[in-house]
Amino acid sequence: MPSTNEVAALIIGDFDLAIGERDILVKTQSGELKRINELNASYLSLQYPLLLPYGEDGYREDIPLADSKSIASARRKKVSMREYFTYRLQERDCESPHILFSRKLFQQFVVNAYTMVESSSLAYLRTHQKELRLEMYSGLIDAVLRGETNPST
Repeated sequence: MPSTNEVAALIIGDFDLAIGERDILVKTQSGELKRINELNASYLSLQYPLLLPYGEDGYREDIPLADSKSIASARRKKVSMREYFTYRLQERDCESPHILFSRKLFQQFVVNAYTMVESSSLAYLRTHQKELRLEMYSGLIDAVLRGETNPST
């Protein structure tokens, strides 16, 4: 049997704003087709019915962050997508590890989770360019590389 130590993901298409969405169609109970994106809470249970047999929700943007005493959690109130998938991919004594033992389906789930996280962060960068002001920071980096340490210059 062929084996490999690497897993790859293909993202087809150019990085154009019009192509940034996956084409996911769901047939509703009334019979009409509805377009959803990968951030829909039902997407993972529809995509992986063997891994999530009870139809539990996947990632939602409104999952509250559990109280913790760290400084980072004081600023944030919601769980990130990366944290959600990190939690789902860990083995626990109180849960069945069927996701981890599903072999090729597990690999597909991990690649899909990775592409969801990366496409979400790329969408954030694409839509928040004015707040990021990267052109201002590039000048700051150039000044530091030149050895200027006086902030007034």
